[in-house]
Amino acid sequence: MKRKRSLRRFRSQHILHEVGLQPDHEAPPLFRGEPVDQRLRALMSSVSTALQTANRLAAEEPEPEGPESGISPPADASTKTLIDKTVEGQKELEAERRELDAIKSPNSVHADSLRRRLTDAIVLNWLGRGELRMRRIVSARLRRIGNGLREYPILLQRSAELMSKGTDVADYAYDKWHALKKRMSEAGTATIRDIAEDIASYAKRLETRRRAAETPPPPTEPPPDFDLKRAATILHQGGTLPVGWKPFIERLPLSNRRLRTLAGLDGLSSLQSLDLDHTKVRDLTPLAALSSIQTIWITGTKTVRIPKSLERVVAGFGSR
Repeated sequence: MKRKRSLRRFRSQHILHEVGLQPDHEAPPLFRGEPVDQRLRALMSSVSTALQTANRLAAEEPEPEGPESGISPPADASTKTLIDKTVEGQKELEAERRELDAIKSPNSVHADSLRRRLTDAIVLNWLGRGELRMRRIVSARLRRIGNGLREYPILLQRSAELMSKGTDVADYAYDKWHALKKRMSEAGTATIRDIAEDIASYAKRLETRRRAAETPPPPTEPPPDFDLKRAATILHQGGTLPVGWKPFIERLPLSNRRLRTLAGLDGLSSLQSLDLDHTKVRDLTPLAALSSIQTIWITGTKTVRIPKSLERVVAGFGSR
């Protein structure tokens, strides 16, 4: 916003309204409507569009709580490939905008709307390329840009359909407009769609890498207070195992006539052998979620329900 105000201040101070006025310095004066003034106005319009686009994206998906420090781009060629694609995409969009400027009627509302859509797509594409060139890329910001760019193929097509001969396009240029409309509907929208999908996919990969980097590796040694016998006692008493113990329980002796329930065995991702001999457990269904289980002993246990997925690991009907 400060940059936009600076451009306005510069234009007000250095570009004169009337030819009769002369500045105090000796440099040739600049006047409103001259090529320099037109370029400056175009720059101000681009800055304004960029601000509006950024504000709209921020409103649709606010920044996550807490600042995201960003992540370095991958070492492969994917970043450069995507940047190159956005450069080619911008060339195509800017060429379409120039052709539209050359054939549209001066006061056409629909043509101005289509031009704004093209400018918005150019700005979003430019914002995405700017983010990709950062030393540390904020994946959430890049994902919002990709999601915003996804909207523009259909928006451009809808705006183009509203254009009509004579009212929006000069009669002599209607054949040129027909060719431009066809190119925008086919190659142009396909280019935007591809860039949007590639940016969103790239952002997703970065987000996965960032989360993996922030996730601490699993411990390789059990906690100092880990005790397998104590774990069995806790389960016999209907208690809950400490979370830090669960990854290190590979076998579990629970044979006890008082044991009636398997509550508390959830999350034992490393459990391979479970001894339920001579218990009063009547349903093995809670064990179906334990993917590492290899053997369940049930000698002397009158189990009434064994899930089909566990039939191959249940043992103990005979001698061991």
